[in-house]
Amino acid sequence: MNIIFDLDGTISDSSEGIFANFREFFRIYNLPDLPDETLKKFIGPPTEETLSKFLEPEKVPEAVRLYRKIYKEKNILKNRMFDGIDSLMKYLKDKGHTLYVATTKEQKSSEIIIENFGLTKYLSGIYGADIDKNIHTKTDVLNKLFNDTGANKDDSILIGDTLYDVDGAEETGIKVGVALWGFCPKEKFKNRKIEFFAEKVEDLYKIF
Repeated sequence: MNIIFDLDGTISDSSEGIFANFREFFRIYNLPDLPDETLKKFIGPPTEETLSKFLEPEKVPEAVRLYRKIYKEKNILKNRMFDGIDSLMKYLKDKGHTLYVATTKEQKSSEIIIENFGLTKYLSGIYGADIDKNIHTKTDVLNKLFNDTGANKDDSILIGDTLYDVDGAEETGIKVGVALWGFCPKEKFKNRKIEFFAEKVEDLYKIF
């Protein structure tokens, strides 16, 4: 099976770095500071979508590039891998599954984070957002993955933690499971077609 992992909220708790990044970005743009509970809602959506809430449309592309520049330079490694992810990926790979990462975090940043966690050796590909190639949403990222690899969608599942992951999987035509250790509570997924809910990383051993 092709098992595709989301990054933020599924592989790692990236909140420290993302909160710090938004706060610096807001300071540069003279925007008000926001509490952690509000910033938490910005983890998952494409950066373009979030920044468009605060800026005129014509300013968003430049703002996204600045946001990502700050993140790479200052906050990228303020990121904690959830306990057990490395052992899980080794187990899944050893069982013959093909593993990928698909995230709306920028491509190069995603590669740096995954390499820092020591997970690259388990993966057949890392797919992230690329503003220059018009790859922004989870659907965009997943479509690139399948176009590049030719992987069988009927034998593929995305594991994510937000409604953006569910939307991306549905729009791409693949199954989706939800990691409840991430940033979105279970009640947010009512009336959506979910293959499974995993309360903790260890639950995935039983599922796969």
